[in-house]
Amino acid sequence: MRILRIATAVFLLAGLGLAVFSSANSGQVARGVRVGDLSFGELTRNEASALLGARIDRFSAASFIFTSEANSIGATPAELGLTIDAKETLAAIWQAGHNPNPLRALIEQVELFLKPRRIRVAYRLNELTLAHFLKEHFGDLERAVREPALTWRGDTLAITPGQNGLVIDRTKLKTQLADATEQLQSSHPPFNVSLVSRAPATTGTQLARVQTDAYRILATAPFRFSVDGRVLAITTDVLKPWLTLTAPDERLEPDAVRGFLADLAPSVHRDPSQAYLAEQNGILTEATPSRNGADLLIEENVPRITRHILETNTEVLSLLVANKSAAVSLERLRELGITALLGRGETDFNGSTPARSHNIKVAAERYNGLLVEAGATFSFNETIGPIDATTGYHIALVIKNGKTVPEYGGGVCQVSTTMFRAAAKAGLEILKRFPHAYPVRYYGTPQGFDATIYPGGPDLVFRNDTNAPILIQTRVEGTNLTIDFFGAPDGREVTIDGPYEFEKNPDGSLKAKITQIVSRNGELIGKKTFWSNYKSPALYPVERNPLE
Repeated sequence: MRILRIATAVFLLAGLGLAVFSSANSGQVARGVRVGDLSFGELTRNEASALLGARIDRFSAASFIFTSEANSIGATPAELGLTIDAKETLAAIWQAGHNPNPLRALIEQVELFLKPRRIRVAYRLNELTLAHFLKEHFGDLERAVREPALTWRGDTLAITPGQNGLVIDRTKLKTQLADATEQLQSSHPPFNVSLVSRAPATTGTQLARVQTDAYRILATAPFRFSVDGRVLAITTDVLKPWLTLTAPDERLEPDAVRGFLADLAPSVHRDPSQAYLAEQNGILTEATPSRNGADLLIEENVPRITRHILETNTEVLSLLVANKSAAVSLERLRELGITALLGRGETDFNGSTPARSHNIKVAAERYNGLLVEAGATFSFNETIGPIDATTGYHIALVIKNGKTVPEYGGGVCQVSTTMFRAAAKAGLEILKRFPHAYPVRYYGTPQGFDATIYPGGPDLVFRNDTNAPILIQTRVEGTNLTIDFFGAPDGREVTIDGPYEFEKNPDGSLKAKITQIVSRNGELIGKKTFWSNYKSPALYPVERNPLE
């Protein structure tokens, strides 16, 4: 009985002691928690934060010294790419001995009291910043590895020996930096920048194997490839540079194969050319057939050629080519329901300057092959894009701000005028059309069937109010510009009444009108008159380009 009472008393005293011990650590860092040479035990969170912050500031202001036989330089942690995570470190300090499980927390506190623990500081190291520092100040100590290589000497493939390189022992330095940082050591013995040897990645044995393969390959040459209806022979002279290796696992120099294909590619390249359509006896035909485009697939062919040669395959290998279908072909148009010529616009720009003629061709090509979907609204300005030197235009005369001035794209209105005529004759709904400021001789007589445009200003806009897409085709022959609209006939009949000139004056000013009349089955479905009020050309003096 007495022994039981003594045991009970001891148990109660021990429990009381542990409870008092646990209570003493409540609201403060557990006893025995340290960071470096700092003790954080029995500090409140705020006190611990202040102590840690002061030590981090001291550490961040200090410099690490790096030395070599020829150089010695100091750098702050920030200059080395080191940043301390104070928040994460403080959390680790506080969590020690404060396990959510009360019993476990008590055990940890006792363990810390009996055996203090050093908390490692949380930090981040920017590897690129450290590498830049070492390269800038100690990079001249390093010596690049020289890989052994194969070199042709006549018909002999000789092995050129490699050489070990010397590189800074970055692993050791990072370990030393980590030790100093995790303990927040603001003073530390200099770090010795030492070098370690680095062997070539390629061994002589590997190159000897490649050497044997090279002789075997050359004995099988020439290798044959076909592309675009041609058969090409890869001779030993072409092959030799492909077999001069520094990366034997590849067995053939991929850049050499790639270069061969890059040189071959221009002769294979072919832009797709669309069909030029014509209508004969009401049937749509190809005046000029379409042709698909082609491009040599360089990256896809590199491994195929490599495998073909390594296997010493004597058959002809067909190179891969990407075919690009022509945007306009008779089959494609029939699928879209485009079966007839709806309207044609024609103008003659005879007498134009070379620059103006050039601009007409550039702008006309921009619209060639364009599809305007059924129900879509077409804007000339939105479609043509920028008009400047970067898009191929030259400087020619345009009407602008009450003058006739030299500017990029002079002559583009020849295209908008021709397109207006095609759209009107196709019976399409013309939403916007603006006449020129004064009569322009390139648009013929009588005046009144023209359409001026200017980016951000006057525009030619029409709507495809048919039930199928409309294909626009442009063609320049000599000084004649033709624009055709092909689509699906829906029974509409179009009459163009005019143009008629009136109120003509000796100064060249005049007025004109032209009317589009659209009917179906004898019933009028649309009628629109386009009025033009041309001023005297004398009001728009010509300013010449001072560079001409």
